[in-house]
Amino acid sequence: MYTAQLITHKYPNKFITSGSLGTMGYGCSSAIGAKIANPNACVILIDGDASFNMLNDLKMIMNYNIAIKIILLNDSCASMVNVWEKIFFDNNIVATESKNPNFKFLAHAYNIRCINVDKTMNINKITMLIEDFIDYDENKPIILNCIVDSDFCFPLVPPNLGLHEMITFNNYKEHVIDKTSAPS
Repeated sequence: MYTAQLITHKYPNKFITSGSLGTMGYGCSSAIGAKIANPNACVILIDGDASFNMLNDLKMIMNYNIAIKIILLNDSCASMVNVWEKIFFDNNIVATESKNPNFKFLAHAYNIRCINVDKTMNINKITMLIEDFIDYDENKPIILNCIVDSDFCFPLVPPNLGLHEMITFNNYKEHVIDKTSAPS
């Protein structure tokens, strides 16, 4: 969601998304497909940790040396689902806040480089690590594991409503609905 809202695109047809359909695990497979279809393109996946945990495409990336760049927004939470629990289900948190594997060790097991960044680092160090990520060998995969705070992620579409009725950060408190409605 953050990517769709905050990144502008210079060229058309260069942003692949499931369009807020909640298809966790979609991103990495799509990035692999984009790289195979466009081997000379720089393919960057921006994915949440819960979505990234839904699959094991790292083996395919390793076996076929698929040189994609993965930016992992790691808040140890299935954030979109967690927001639903907080807004629509009376803060009844069920399995959306969990520990992740050590992504650096996991990447290493697949012979993929992983760089960790977090807010405790000074800005110069973070800048240097991001530049290292961007400039990394274009023929090899790499992961930038960004440890971030969990926060509400908007917009979102409430249960039983359409896309034109989405909730934003500015109006979410006035749209809290029947907490017993099942997610759509």
